[in-house]
Amino acid sequence: MSFMFYLNAALGIGFSAWALGIFAILLKKEASSRLVSVFSFALCMGALLCPLLGLQQLEKLDAFSQLYDLTTGLVFGAAVLILVTLALNCFALFRRRKH
Repeated sequence: MSFMFYLNAALGIGFSAWALGIFAILLKKEASSRLVSVFSFALCMGALLCPLLGLQQLEKLDAFSQLYDLTTGLVFGAAVLILVTLALNCFALFRRRKH
């Protein structure tokens, strides 16, 4: 598989993690909200794994110049993914519910 496949997979999985985080905020039941948050974090981890698999493919092709060009962007993207997913899920888990 190509490197672009892994990047596109990471993008789709990352957006799914954010969508589940928003969905967890909208849920009324606390137990369901926590379960959805766990799946959101799992998708976040999967999204972080995809670019690493793509970098492994570039390493096998000895494309070191591409590796150097991509690492800064991948680190920035990973940081944004983690921070937004963490913020959404923390809000979903710790918001006060009015009864």
